[in-house]
Amino acid sequence: MRFGINTGETLDANTDPIGSAVNAAARIAALAEGGEVLVSDVVRQLAGQAAAIGFDDRGRVRLKGFSERWHLDRTRSNGDTHGVGQPSVGSASSVSFAH
Repeated sequence: MRFGINTGETLDANTDPIGSAVNAAARIAALAEGGEVLVSDVVRQLAGQAAAIGFDDRGRVRLKGFSERWHLDRTRSNGDTHGVGQPSVGSASSVSFAH
């Protein structure tokens, strides 16, 4: 599995989230390698200095449908976290899964 995590405003269309934040998450997931979790810069900033999560810079990329470049980071676990920092879904509007 590949994960792309972004956050932002969404609209509900028959209980399915839509909007640019969802589109960006899908585009970010498409850039991830198998087993990798990529996050947008805003997600990394919101995570702050979480002890259980580290980030590796993946640079700035162009996402289809967006004019500006996006800064992405890869997540990594910082030691034995007992599940902390593992991918989880808090909101379908902020996570996109790519098969």
